[in-house]
Amino acid sequence: MVKITNAIFDVGGVLLVDFIDDKIADLAAKYGRTTDIGLMLEAKKRYRPFVDCGHMEEETFWKKALAAIDIEATPEDLNLEYYFKEIPGGIPLVRNLKDRGLTVSILSNDSLSLSSMRRQRYGFDALFHDVVISCHHGVVKPDLSLYRIALERIKARPENCVFLDDRPENIEAARQVGIHGIHFQNTHQATRELEKSGVENT
Repeated sequence: MVKITNAIFDVGGVLLVDFIDDKIADLAAKYGRTTDIGLMLEAKKRYRPFVDCGHMEEETFWKKALAAIDIEATPEDLNLEYYFKEIPGGIPLVRNLKDRGLTVSILSNDSLSLSSMRRQRYGFDALFHDVVISCHHGVVKPDLSLYRIALERIKARPENCVFLDDRPENIEAARQVGIHGIHFQNTHQATRELEKSGVENT
């Protein structure tokens, strides 16, 4: 079995709660427009890739999401920090792997402002050996070029890496470039899958 020496993590849905849909639902409820939530989700599908590519500001996205239901956003509507919550066991798993000698890094789709807030609050720059965020590279997962950027930055061969993400399409892309992929569902399941991939004693 090829030795795994590098663990690469997505953030939203793996380390921290992916809250975009939750906030959309809360905003729709706040304004009594729950029957129109589909319009906000359509706006998410249309505009979120621009945010994650670094071509649209986070605040602009939320204004557009609310504009989809004819609501003008207030400063309170643009507050995201309330939704910052850890996935149980996610960050401790990273520390465990790092303590065991693995190189740990981030490969995530995110906006400039949101990724900056998360990195500061959770100390990601100190915890991880490297952090690759889509907004800095103008491309989002599952585009294969972003995975190759991550590999180049950590100077690793794909067969020595494992990637954890909550979205199947992102796992499939990782496998296409030769990276072992784990479809993250919860930390216990991920730990078992890591053991199967050759990462022992996690």
